[in-house]
Amino acid sequence: MLATPTTTLGHIAALPVLIEKGDVILIDQMAHSSLQTAAKLVQAEGVPVETLVHGNLELLEERIDALSKQYRHVWYLTDGVYSMFGDLAPVKELGKLLNHYEQLHLYFDDAHGMSWTGKHGRGYVLDCLPIQERMVVATSLCKAYAAGGGALIFPNAQMHRQVKNCGGPMIFSGPIQPPMLGAAIASARIHLSPEINRLQRELKDRIAFCNHLLRAYDIPVENSSQSPIFFVKLGRPEVAGEMAKSLLDDGFYTNHAVYPAVSRRKSGVRFTLTTHLSAEDIHGLVEAIARNLPKAMESKHKKKA
Repeated sequence: MLATPTTTLGHIAALPVLIEKGDVILIDQMAHSSLQTAAKLVQAEGVPVETLVHGNLELLEERIDALSKQYRHVWYLTDGVYSMFGDLAPVKELGKLLNHYEQLHLYFDDAHGMSWTGKHGRGYVLDCLPIQERMVVATSLCKAYAAGGGALIFPNAQMHRQVKNCGGPMIFSGPIQPPMLGAAIASARIHLSPEINRLQRELKDRIAFCNHLLRAYDIPVENSSQSPIFFVKLGRPEVAGEMAKSLLDDGFYTNHAVYPAVSRRKSGVRFTLTTHLSAEDIHGLVEAIARNLPKAMESKHKKKA
């Protein structure tokens, strides 16, 4: 494992070193912005980049099969848990593709999968697919880990050495700051203790409870989330804006999710759960969403008129 100042700087350190001319990049359209940014740096060096429709495994395999005949390596870049909709990548199926296609390399950003799931909080990706040759996992020591910095997990010492010695941010950017390093060490102790199991159970109970309430109130969500990230589908940006404002007036701070984070017609309100939120907090938010939904939808009709 290689500690990095942030997950974003980890991507920027790793991808331009690991991916070379003669390779090609495929990237899921909903992959995190930091992955998109790092891919553009590699593209500037002459490596082709193709953006694929979100979660379309059939299309992905078609492109891997076709590009394997033209390029030395085919790199697929994706999230483990997608940051906007909270849906999960088909990691086990991607592992099967990795075994089938010798030229395929997988690069996961599992920043949103860290800590809340997996043995010792190792995250969604590594819990589904232990590290393999031709596979790299980037994660975060922020978010559920509750510290600061990022981490890169490599399948071998050679990759680790390459990125550590040649990755731009590893040479020119600062290390994890001492207070955050202390917090990361304290968090690691929790992850290695039985306490992590209790915390994971408590959060997953809240996820299940929230899904139950969203169904009961008939709230239009992107998916029945298996992660702590929830996305209420509202369509146009002005509807999402009206909903976020109304919720803020009611005392609930949510993420107003609009273009370019999502497609223009897939705007919505995004929120996340933590163990600090009580059942009453979650119920209050869902009830407020249901109460404000008709008013938010009216803004859509007013705009058309």
